[in-house]
Amino acid sequence: MPTPTPTISPSLQEQKAERTLPSNPPQKPAHSESLLHYIVLLEKAKQQRNQSLAYFDDQDYETDYIQNEKAKNTYLRAKQNEAEVRVNTGTTEKKLETVVNELLSLNLKHEVKAFDKDDLEIQELGEDISDVVTRSNQIEKDEDFWEEATIELLAQRAVFIEERFVERRLRNRTQTVRRAEKILHSGLKVFLGDITVPAYRQHEQPFQFLYDRLHYDTAKTYYGHFPNFQFVKKGTPIFANDQSRDLTAGDYRFGQLQQDEVEIITFEDLPHNEKVTIINGVLMQPPNSPMPGTLPNYSIRMFTLRSLSTDFAYGRSLISQAKTLQAVNNEAIRLMIRKWQQSLEPPMAVAKGKVYSRNIWDPGSFSS
Repeated sequence: MPTPTPTISPSLQEQKAERTLPSNPPQKPAHSESLLHYIVLLEKAKQQRNQSLAYFDDQDYETDYIQNEKAKNTYLRAKQNEAEVRVNTGTTEKKLETVVNELLSLNLKHEVKAFDKDDLEIQELGEDISDVVTRSNQIEKDEDFWEEATIELLAQRAVFIEERFVERRLRNRTQTVRRAEKILHSGLKVFLGDITVPAYRQHEQPFQFLYDRLHYDTAKTYYGHFPNFQFVKKGTPIFANDQSRDLTAGDYRFGQLQQDEVEIITFEDLPHNEKVTIINGVLMQPPNSPMPGTLPNYSIRMFTLRSLSTDFAYGRSLISQAKTLQAVNNEAIRLMIRKWQQSLEPPMAVAKGKVYSRNIWDPGSFSS
């Protein structure tokens, strides 16, 4: 299953006006000598997540993620042989909908209480702040976001939520407003530096990064103001992943791209307060650029429904818990329908020779 086409929301920094490039541009991107350091970390995170683990039933994370997506949407797999019955009861999907509806029907709204320096409650101030938060959530369409986030949490091993400040132009197109927006990211796009660190200790991750794919022209509107963007080569060079070749800046690719695509890697290192963006093997900022904001955590937070181990980041979802019973249910229905077919159209045979086809017991089959 191909990776869904990602979308990103431009940050304030990304929406700055394009800067004028110097009349004599450099021949190679700045800070290219530091690229190898990041490539080593990126490949380490990829290898960690691509390994088959017992926590994922001896599968890698991507395979497990895709299977959970199929179960969530009642995927009807193809027949493995001509006589097999193609059926899926959809029990898991319906139970997921029931749990989601129950959770969303709960009253989980905020209630702000304000106190003065003498620890006396200021009731009117608390109500005013509550109204401000309520209106902010309405503008951000908070209810729609949490519905999608809840489904992802119940269906997958982890849910990843980013909150970033963006600048939006008002309807009159003469003024802009700055506000925080929540973004739900697919687990396929987020890579952890150490998968042995549990989710509740995410701030101890040595690093993590977000992987996005965009059309070159779209990426240019967001990142074209960086001087190094002029060195970005779209698509994938045929030697991009050749380990025997000394790659220059702009040659490295983390994944496979279409001809007009570029990959956006947003790398964060909380212990060293560092955040950089790498586009098709080209660093956009100088190494060790500080992370925006003052919150002591990553911009993308990770949450799990139930922990699998104290030494493992990903958790266990309702979908992954129900897949065994769902498989038994599907197989029982298949065998029952097969039995009905055999009763209505019993297989027949005429004695001739000693070698029979393997499908002699298929409904309605005739062997001679």
